[in-house]
Amino acid sequence: MPTGDVRAELRRVVEESTLERLRAGWMAAVERRGWALNLCEEVEVELATGTLGDAVLQWMIATAVGVMRMEIQSAVHEKPTPHGTACTAVMLLWQARQLTWLQSVEPDGLYHLFFALLPPYVLRLLGLEPIGFVDALKAIATADPA
Repeated sequence: MPTGDVRAELRRVVEESTLERLRAGWMAAVERRGWALNLCEEVEVELATGTLGDAVLQWMIATAVGVMRMEIQSAVHEKPTPHGTACTAVMLLWQARQLTWLQSVEPDGLYHLFFALLPPYVLRLLGLEPIGFVDALKAIATADPA
């Protein structure tokens, strides 16, 4: 984690990213709002029909994990602007870089938990294929902890 002013670290992310990577960050930032709104809509449908599906489970975990709760709130309530999208893109690229670094430092970590805890747009930035939330929880439950 950087200490002090984080702008130098974020500037480095932009300077060291390829145009393709910057575009992936932008697309993730755009997808973020749609993902959050869609999740909220799906939760409302599942709650109205009395079904406990992917959306309700994901929402329950997201509200228990402070970062994801804030991610959903800001994505739903902020008004999208090009500046905001660019800032979000850089932050998402920085987060992906930090998670990739963490995997290199601690290669035996429980990274399969990413499937259950991270939204699909972040998983794609990490080069992981998003799967259904229930499937992710089943994979975690059956994973070999060694």
